[in-house]
Amino acid sequence: LVERHHRDIVPALHALVRDTQTDEIGLHPGAMHALQVLAGLGEFSSAERDSFDVLVEALSHPSAGVRLNALRVLPDSSRCIEAISKSRLLDDPEPQVVLATLLALSDQSSKTAATLVCQAVHDQRLCADRWLNDAAVSAASIHAAHFLPEFLLSGDDPLSPEQEKILTRACEHLARLRPEAATIEPILLALNQVDSSVIKSVMTGFTAGWPSDYQIRLSDQVHLSLVSSFDQADTQTQGLMAQLTRAWQTKALDDRVEGIVQKILQEFCDPGVETDIRLSAARKLIQLGGEKPEIVDVLMENITPLVAADLASGLVAIVCQSRLKGIDERLVEIAAQTTPALREVIVE
Repeated sequence: LVERHHRDIVPALHALVRDTQTDEIGLHPGAMHALQVLAGLGEFSSAERDSFDVLVEALSHPSAGVRLNALRVLPDSSRCIEAISKSRLLDDPEPQVVLATLLALSDQSSKTAATLVCQAVHDQRLCADRWLNDAAVSAASIHAAHFLPEFLLSGDDPLSPEQEKILTRACEHLARLRPEAATIEPILLALNQVDSSVIKSVMTGFTAGWPSDYQIRLSDQVHLSLVSSFDQADTQTQGLMAQLTRAWQTKALDDRVEGIVQKILQEFCDPGVETDIRLSAARKLIQLGGEKPEIVDVLMENITPLVAADLASGLVAIVCQSRLKGIDERLVEIAAQTTPALREVIVE
């Protein structure tokens, strides 16, 4: 029928799609195939065609198979977003239809699709499903520039681990696209209204995806907002934010970072403190200033047989997380003049 390239059959196909009867297992194969034929004939290439009204009706068809096929042939149009919303397909009882809805939203270029994606990601039951979660990641990442600020400002409930994953992946995707400051700023401003776990998810994604050679210049308002977010964040997140300040060309956090680093250094350098606490302090120092030679030097000086073996061994793994160049060479030098046990740790 498609290869004939004749549209004389279009009215009959419309009638098939509009037939709401289903068989004993809830299917209507004729309507499903009719949608695909109409798509093959180019009837859905524009939302202005008469066939588009038939397609919109199919989104509410009693058969889940028809709804599914209608989603698969949707054109890129703001009218499609309206139709999806009106049909409440994100609340469809059939998971396959919800999956197709999320993928259809990924294919829409209109920024209004972000609102529906936001609605989906706020549904913890949806996000708990492995496949729906992956589809939500896709949709959220495609619409990240509009999805992220709206999502951050539209929910008060704590996020589940699955929702945090979606948030982090969307931020990572956006960062890899080298976004302009105007795109990032609404997201950073929204962080003032969320809890520390959400700030961590956002910063984890940005740090993972941000190109090392890409910089932007943020406004003064955002610099002040970053200070507020920094004060709410845990030490690990503060370390991520400290890494991003160079890319964001801001010194707003310098005083905060330096003050925290000095306190942690005092704790690390106190020989009366338990080893576990000193190692925890060392990890925080690397997170906050792992690229600073003076911090790495202090840690390196304690990789010696003169300190507790478990402290020296633990520090080897910690300093390897530093972004400073030359760590491996310095460890090789230490290995040449230390105990066999510590040398084995360094070699590993």
